[in-house]
Amino acid sequence: MRRIQIKDASATLPALKQSEVISKSYEFTLITPMFGGDEDSFVINKKTPIRSQSIKGQLRFWWRTMQGFTSRDELLEAETKIWGGSLSEKKLKSEVKVSVTDFRNLEVTPIKKERPWTEPNILSSYVLFPIFNNKDVQNPSLLSKATFSLSLTYPREHEKAAINSLLLWALFGGVGARTRRGCGSVYSEELLKDRGITSIADVKKFIDDVGCGNVAELPYARIKGAKLFYSSAKGSVKELLKKYGDYRQDRKPPQVGENHPGRSYWPEPDAIRQLVLPKSILNSPKNLHKPEHPDEIWFPRAAFGLPVITHFNTSNNGKDDPRDNIKLEPAEKIGGRHAERWPSPYFIKQLKLQNELFNVMFVLNQKFPSSLILNGVPVPPSGLPSNTKGKDMNVNPNKPEYRLNNRTITKALADALGMEEA
Repeated sequence: MRRIQIKDASATLPALKQSEVISKSYEFTLITPMFGGDEDSFVINKKTPIRSQSIKGQLRFWWRTMQGFTSRDELLEAETKIWGGSLSEKKLKSEVKVSVTDFRNLEVTPIKKERPWTEPNILSSYVLFPIFNNKDVQNPSLLSKATFSLSLTYPREHEKAAINSLLLWALFGGVGARTRRGCGSVYSEELLKDRGITSIADVKKFIDDVGCGNVAELPYARIKGAKLFYSSAKGSVKELLKKYGDYRQDRKPPQVGENHPGRSYWPEPDAIRQLVLPKSILNSPKNLHKPEHPDEIWFPRAAFGLPVITHFNTSNNGKDDPRDNIKLEPAEKIGGRHAERWPSPYFIKQLKLQNELFNVMFVLNQKFPSSLILNGVPVPPSGLPSNTKGKDMNVNPNKPEYRLNNRTITKALADALGMEEA
């Protein structure tokens, strides 16, 4: 769906009578480290580490997840009337204003880029990879502690939409980069108490109540039909995200005398080899990495978000492996161009309720792309992640619980993270 770029509501709030306007302010605390979120990318701006415009964009997203429109035009019209943008060649101002002030108790922690596999940081190296892979990033840092005030101003007629959007953001969103993978999670005791949310059961009831329409999969991410998994948090968010990263990147250990990991236990690398390599290389006796995964051409991890970039280590694997960065992306076109992205519907994070911390995985309901391409090569329909019948998925012999075993991909991930469905 087309994105609408808007300016911060602070400059565009329409003139309304004072009696029609409501303002509410809540104190928020950062409960997991934040990185990114500033124009200087991965360096924390100590004066204004959190931007109101960024939060407002997330509120807009969470408002959209509550809708049930099957018509793209109707969704766009309803969204623009509240959050602003262009509609029928007319610019509408946002009716919701977000202001972030009173930053205090700030604690900034440097990120160590050296030898990330030793996990020297307070966040897992799995989620920090944009920093490790960017040589231009100098002196990156994390915001490890912060408290701030957030004010929300809106017309009375939009109170339900504004407050429910804020509550969804507080529960499942966050500040900065990689909020879908547990970074920058926030907590407001007053907001949750005002809405009567003190337990996982309360969270589940809230998301069941705010979703509109039926559970059909639509082209945009929705609350209706979403799934919530949880467990009591026994460790830090770093441990949760490391567990997720280890599961998603599970591979054979290095052989004796080698200093690089072995082949993946997942089917995608062999699927790529079969799609992009000529048969003369695939069938060559000298090929050190002939496809061996039983699932053949299948891309289950596409369910976690697109694009997926795969880089083969040809210096260690041998010259017969693909040499390019291989991009798996939607084949569908928007405005004559490939969509390129299908944002992950999975939100894996820690959630605070009163004095208890939970690990949660919230999976929004969204239609998966109908077809995929791999560096321009069409992926056969059987390669879509929905085709789970008879698949093994992860073939680690030491972790039989990683095999799909007639589960959904979502249920298999929840089990790997030690979570149960709410």
